[in-house]
Amino acid sequence: MVVFGTEQDEVLLSLQLAVTWEAEADSGNEPSGQDPPSPVAGLQVRYESEQAAPQPAPPPFEPMPAAPGAALIDRRTGAGTLKALRSDLLLEHSWPSRDGNGFMVLVATVEPVARLRASGASETAENVLKALAELAPFVLRASDKVYRAGRDRMAFLLCDTDGVGAEVAMARVEGKTNLVLEARGFPSINLTSQVMSEQDLARLIGGAATGASAESVAARILAAAG
Repeated sequence: MVVFGTEQDEVLLSLQLAVTWEAEADSGNEPSGQDPPSPVAGLQVRYESEQAAPQPAPPPFEPMPAAPGAALIDRRTGAGTLKALRSDLLLEHSWPSRDGNGFMVLVATVEPVARLRASGASETAENVLKALAELAPFVLRASDKVYRAGRDRMAFLLCDTDGVGAEVAMARVEGKTNLVLEARGFPSINLTSQVMSEQDLARLIGGAATGASAESVAARILAAAG
């Protein structure tokens, strides 16, 4: 690596020497016989010395730490994790509803994902869930979100909606996803949804205060619900 440096004193000294040489020539005095000093002579000496000097080795490569939001995204499907759901629920509770309907969380069992896994087609099962996670944001409203809630379950946070609106939203997600799955050569899906109760939502949010992970709390809630 070449390092270029400029020192103000070196520049001024070089210029003064050049002016002195020209003044001697104008006054009729015999110049010293040497070529007039170049204004950049000092800089050239500095550059050559720094070029010849050994340069420090570059610092060792250190991998960048994982992004803070990495734990909020399911790496297989791209959907949010249950930790992200808990975080979003805290935000929803801190902001008033826009039209009074509040929000609801639906947990949908995605069939036939469990049967695909049982038959050894785990990769196909993951691709089905990934297609659902990719398509749902384009079908739902911008304020609605989708999360991975288990091996064969997805959760949906629907803002400012009621039961009828949620039913319509799930029907649209199922229908549009099946069109994409059919085009990709994957089996179609059937969503069996259930609404998380206020008590279950409170347990999911409240677990943060006790240090319980969102995954462990949600697993107990879903296991109790069947």
